[in-house]
Amino acid sequence: MRYEIIENGAVVNTIIASPEFMAENFAPDAYRVAPEPSAPTAVVVRHITKLGFRNRFTRAEKVALEMAALDNPAASLAQRQQSAALRADLKDQEGATFIDLDRADLRAGVQALEAAGLIAAGRALQILDAPVQEIERFRGG
Repeated sequence: MRYEIIENGAVVNTIIASPEFMAENFAPDAYRVAPEPSAPTAVVVRHITKLGFRNRFTRAEKVALEMAALDNPAASLAQRQQSAALRADLKDQEGATFIDLDRADLRAGVQALEAAGLIAAGRALQILDAPVQEIERFRGG
C-alpha cells in the first residue's frame, strides 16, 4: 500500500509498505493511507479531414464564403483585402494535411467569418466544437 508520512501536519514523503511495517515503524498519527494517484488525462486529438471540416458548413454558408472570396476590382481596398484574406485561408485549408479543430488560428478564422456575417451567430462554435464524428476523423500520419 501507499502511505503518506506526516510531520507537523504536513505530508513530507510517500512510501510503499505493508500495514505491518507501518505499524511497527511509525506512530499511528505519523502516517495515513495515500490516495491513489489519478490516471493521466488522455489528450483528445481533434484532427479531422478537410472534407469533414467543409461538411460542417451548410451549402448556403459555403456559397456565401465562395462569393465573399471573389475579388471585385470596384470594391474598396479594405473589402478587397478581406476577400484576399479569405482566399488565403481557404487555400491554406485546401493545402493542409488535416484540420486541427483546436488550432488557434483556425478557431480565430471561423470566428471571424461569424463576426463578418458570413455565417450566422453561434455557428462558429457549432462548427468548431461539435464532437468529431467517426466519418470525419483524420487517420493519416
